[in-house]
Amino acid sequence: MSKNTLIGISVLAVVVVAGALYYFLVYQKQVTVAPLEREESLGSDLFDKTENPGSTVPDTNPFEKVQANPLQGTNPFEGGYQNPFE
Repeated sequence: MSKNTLIGISVLAVVVVAGALYYFLVYQKQVTVAPLEREESLGSDLFDKTENPGSTVPDTNPFEKVQANPLQGTNPFEGGYQNPFE
């Protein structure tokens, strides 16, 4: 390759890098500074009118109120005798 071709390729590379830096550092900041406006649509209307279905789910934990003794309450003499030494 000749000397002029190498100079042309290096100048082109510098211009591309400078343009990319300008785009990422300056131009994107100008575009993203403006606040986005919220558009009203069917989805946003439905979201506003409905409530969270997860907040109305009842507690269904089967291990929360477990009786360890299935025969509890079947003794007819339960509570009839009080130990005087306790």
